[in-house]
Amino acid sequence: MKTRKQIFKNILIGFLTIGFLLITLYPIISGNISYDNYFKDYSALILVFLTYIYVLLTFLILNSNNRLAKEQLRPYVVASFKRIDSFIYFSVKNFGKRPALNTKITISDGFDELQIPSIKGNYRHLLKQNFLAPNQEIKNLVSDLAAVISPRKKEANRCFDFNIEFFDTDGTKYELEYQIDFTNQYAELTIQDETLVSNLKK
Repeated sequence: MKTRKQIFKNILIGFLTIGFLLITLYPIISGNISYDNYFKDYSALILVFLTYIYVLLTFLILNSNNRLAKEQLRPYVVASFKRIDSFIYFSVKNFGKRPALNTKITISDGFDELQIPSIKGNYRHLLKQNFLAPNQEIKNLVSDLAAVISPRKKEANRCFDFNIEFFDTDGTKYELEYQIDFTNQYAELTIQDETLVSNLKK
């Protein structure tokens, strides 16, 4: 998603290019000169305009490559549920190539109803992480398969909205929003980390 700064920069470049083009073509547009004389008398101006276009294209390509490199090196924090044998773990993992700072995870209400009473609410201490190294994963046992498939509370919510905020070491803020629905997940297996990341990046 483009930021306001990027949008403003693109608009400014567009206006400058159009203005420069109009100045370059003004003698022909005004009808005061023939094409032959225009290319002869204004060859220097035409050359300056072509040089400007070349520099502009070079700048845009380099800028695009720079953004792509930063995107590939960014942190990428994902919270998910993992099934290991008959138990359900809540996992927070940084799939990115840079550390993630000040991670804050928000989950919609109701997951407590899918937990075993003795460990109810124990996932909450994972919702805030000051530092996650690349490929670092923190997980905790939060329920068992039976409690998720057949909640004790029949009308228990089994669809949860996730919002994750985190920063890189340069102070750039990132935010992810997605949904995990348990309704049909545990017939075979829960959401896998790699599948979730793949879907989020599409």
